[in-house]
Amino acid sequence: MYERTMRWVRRSRKGQQRSAYFTSQRLVDSSSAFSDIESRNNVHVDMAATRTFRFLTATQVARIHLRYIAKALPSQPEMLESAVASPINAKLYGASSDVFRLAGILSVKVIKNHAFPDGDKRTALRAVDIFLKINGHQLKEHSWSSAMSESDIVKKLESAHRAVAEDNMGEEELGDVYEESSAPMDKELDVETAEYQKEAEEH
Repeated sequence: MYERTMRWVRRSRKGQQRSAYFTSQRLVDSSSAFSDIESRNNVHVDMAATRTFRFLTATQVARIHLRYIAKALPSQPEMLESAVASPINAKLYGASSDVFRLAGILSVKVIKNHAFPDGDKRTALRAVDIFLKINGHQLKEHSWSSAMSESDIVKKLESAHRAVAEDNMGEEELGDVYEESSAPMDKELDVETAEYQKEAEEH
């Protein structure tokens, strides 16, 4: 009886040892798998963080307004500086590395900061059009000709900008509108847009 009991105890101890080994091995495997996932995520984050974009300067946005909207300079230059700095800060501090979200941030700030006496929404649309182009995207069917003024794309964009001005749309939603209304650039930049690209800040 005593011998049977001792054999059972020894078997039980061996079983516990095997169980402890396999449990330990599973923990090692799980830890390794978690490290692999974390490593891949870090690589993804690093790639997003190191991707660069070209950002319009306050001088460039003022030039856009002067050329296309009205013969007037910003009435609140500091608000224009704040508007163009917002997407740069979002990129640099990790809030966003998506070009359409950055476009949404730029547009919302230009519209709501009221840096110009008039035409903030139209200035924002022009600025975003150029911002997207110098970063490899273009607004679909958007030739800026008078014949396009009633196109579905233009109506959609103008409606979105009115919604922003009325506090009914934010940066992320506007970014989604831009993404839905855009396509990759399929041609070389025109001379004027190429000049904007050259002068833009890279971050």
